[in-house]
Amino acid sequence: MNSRFAAIFAELVACVLVIAQIVFPGNLLFHTWQYAIALALVAWLLITSASRRRRALFGISLLGALIVIADGLASGLVGPDTERVAHAPGTIAPIPDIGAAAFFSSATPQSIAQGSGVITIRRKNHSDILVTAGARKFLGAMLLTAEPMPAAYVDAFDDNGNHLTVTQPTGAAFLSPFLLFRTRQEIAGGTHPIDGFALPGGNRTVKVVYFTPEDVTRLHVQVPPSASGQPAILYDVFDTANHSLGIGVAASGVETEIGGVRLHATLGTYPQFVIASAPQPYVLILGLFLIVVGLAGSFLQPDNGAMRESKRHEEQHGDGEHHVGARGQEG
Repeated sequence: MNSRFAAIFAELVACVLVIAQIVFPGNLLFHTWQYAIALALVAWLLITSASRRRRALFGISLLGALIVIADGLASGLVGPDTERVAHAPGTIAPIPDIGAAAFFSSATPQSIAQGSGVITIRRKNHSDILVTAGARKFLGAMLLTAEPMPAAYVDAFDDNGNHLTVTQPTGAAFLSPFLLFRTRQEIAGGTHPIDGFALPGGNRTVKVVYFTPEDVTRLHVQVPPSASGQPAILYDVFDTANHSLGIGVAASGVETEIGGVRLHATLGTYPQFVIASAPQPYVLILGLFLIVVGLAGSFLQPDNGAMRESKRHEEQHGDGEHHVGARGQEG
């Protein structure tokens, strides 16, 4: 009985290890030798237990578990490394690895705040694939996801209230008010997303740091009570001589004036496209189906080995009583 439940536990471990590739797509752990050894060890335990239990239904669940393990090993060892593609809203990115193009949806301050960006995958002679934040779409042995990343929509005005054009000389799109915070930097004991933009009409450049709601609480950033639980942004404004004119922090949607310009940012998220190797879904489903069928049948089917042992015990006990009775009669 112990070996039976040990085998069942090993099958469950195999399922968890492989399904984790779908739950946590793109994790580097799945391409490491440690992960491969863990799966190989579980396979060895299952094969060892099979040599001690020769029941057909148990063999079916064992076969299913080995199929699941082989599927997980193939995607982890042979599958390509994870690819992440971050583009500005309203742009198109070619994805040659899957023979497709990714269309990043246009954005507004509201969609940034709501994190409702969509990535449309288009391939020749195929239907479009819509990938939203948190969604997982299979494309063969590839798993397509949209990972929410910090983003901001920035507005800027001069002292007279005139709107200033926002440019990004080193950003994803030169003439765009959307910041995607592709770089991270160690600040105040933590790693934070940073970005920057220029205001040619105001002769200013601005460096910014994105603070999550948790960062705001941890760093005791001063924000209005109405902005509690909202992300915040730190501005560092420079003139053309690269002299800092002031530093200020504002919550999402709150306007602030620093260095002769008025700044307003709507903070939220915008998706980046993630392409990760994953188990073949149909192979995985087949393996899981065999495991369920084998385990269900194994529990429902009588244990013939236990029945034979019980019968042998009864026969021995009965023979013993017979011999005792015979000696009593002789006496």
